[in-house]
Amino acid sequence: MTPAVSDGGSRIWELRAACREWDADLWFTRRTWPLAVAICTLCPVLEPCRAAVLRRERGLPRCRRQGVVAGLTGPQRHALEQAAHGSPVPAEPPGGPSASARPAAAPRPEPAAVSEPEPSRPGEALQTAAVAAVRPPPTAAVPSADTPPDPAPPEASRPGPDEAPQPPSPPDRRTSERGDAPSRIRPAPCGTRAAYQRHLRRGEPVDAACRAANTYEAGRYRRTGTTRARPPRPPA
Repeated sequence: MTPAVSDGGSRIWELRAACREWDADLWFTRRTWPLAVAICTLCPVLEPCRAAVLRRERGLPRCRRQGVVAGLTGPQRHALEQAAHGSPVPAEPPGGPSASARPAAAPRPEPAAVSEPEPSRPGEALQTAAVAAVRPPPTAAVPSADTPPDPAPPEASRPGPDEAPQPPSPPDRRTSERGDAPSRIRPAPCGTRAAYQRHLRRGEPVDAACRAANTYEAGRYRRTGTTRARPPRPPA
């Protein structure tokens, strides 16, 4: 796709660009990007077009480079610029970090000494066994007549024979057409570039308002290099 902003040089080569005979939407729709790349590959002015777009988009992040220009997508143009102007990353020395920079190993804790139990005397063992034999075994508590019985656990309330069961609550069927759905899931309205791309993604017929909005945004990108509206410049 031929850029349309001033690059400080001659623009006479744009008259021979192959994209002048095609619809501009081909370069800004993902479904037709292979065709746009094929057209740019056979373009006689591919080299000056690529040099102009790299000069125009210098310093832009990858997310701001849209469409196919000079046979390259936005991420491809960003990678090409990084490869041309990026500085090499210093490599780590073969020996790795010095021994002084390495953290000292923590000392291993010594196992605590386990004290052995003292051997019991024979007299103490016999005395303990005699006391255990004299003690009566524990008896279970017997309920008396004065002790009230334990209350029974409450049962779940059940509808009587004359009461009708409560119907289940209807499911929540909020839709975006009724206007009560959250705003974050509402689709973009027709007449916008987002709605145009949604029609193409779902295979729906594109209406005239969405097609006109997409053409307008594509023209703005060719003129200004971005699809965002810029504030007017103050008078000099």
